[in-house]
Amino acid sequence: MEINGAERTLVAQGVLGQTPSGVLRVVETYEGAQEYLRIESDCRNMYQEEIEAFARAIINDTDPPMDGEEGVWSQRVVEAVYQSAETGKLVRVADV
Repeated sequence: MEINGAERTLVAQGVLGQTPSGVLRVVETYEGAQEYLRIESDCRNMYQEEIEAFARAIINDTDPPMDGEEGVWSQRVVEAVYQSAETGKLVRVADV
């Protein structure tokens, strides 16, 4: 998966499966660009981690690591991706 921005591009390889794996790279968008940041999976099950973090927040009566606003933003990103794929046009996340 590749997400292109004005200054950088996110390139995700092997991250869309059910197992904890893959690499996320951030690269500059200009021609001849160098890799800016590389994040490799630390082999944890992301779904299990999410559920355990939420359970800890309930047990300890604390805020969860991600609030509702971050969840909404994530869904807007997904919706923008779907709209862009369907229309073949640029879709700004802020417009979704």
